[in-house]
Order: sequence, then C-alpha cells, then structure tokens
Amino acid sequence: MPYMAYGTLLHVEKTTVYVDQHVKRDLEALAKRLGRPQAELLREALVQYLDRQKRPSLPSFVATSAVGGDASIDVRALREGAGREPAAADAS
Repeated sequence: MPYMAYGTLLHVEKTTVYVDQHVKRDLEALAKRLGRPQAELLREALVQYLDRQKRPSLPSFVATSAVGGDASIDVRALREGAGREPAAADAS
C-alpha cells in the first residue's frame, strides 16, 4: 500500500533511510527553500543516482571529434587483441 501524504502517490512504497544529522538538516533546509517535500527531493535524487549507475562510464580516452567525425576507439577490439603480438607487416 503506498504511503499517502501530500495527495495520492501511485506506485510508490514507503521505506526508511538513515542519514547523518547534517544531511537531514541540509535536506530540511533545501526542502523549505524550494517549497517541496523532503520525500520528493529524496525520490528525485535516488532516481538520478540510479540512472547514472546504469550507464557504463567510458574511459577518458574515448571521445568524438570536435569537427563531428568519430574519433572513438573500439575498446572491445583493443581488449580482444590484448597480449597478442602485433601482426607482421604485409611484404608485397
């Protein structure tokens, strides 16, 4: 059964989170300043945090060119070739 405060909240569950006193004070102050419920701020922050954790982070050397070309490195190919001797040059 969803916890109901500030109206009906569909598809949410009540949970308990323990936070340090300074985090609680900061949350209270932010909620008051923004005029929003603390629970709403916590839900928003958790969703953003979990979304960031789902996205794989790219190594710092993977990039795209400033002129619009693709300058990324195929990391999978690099991993597959790791530890192998470089291919001999074609003697044509």
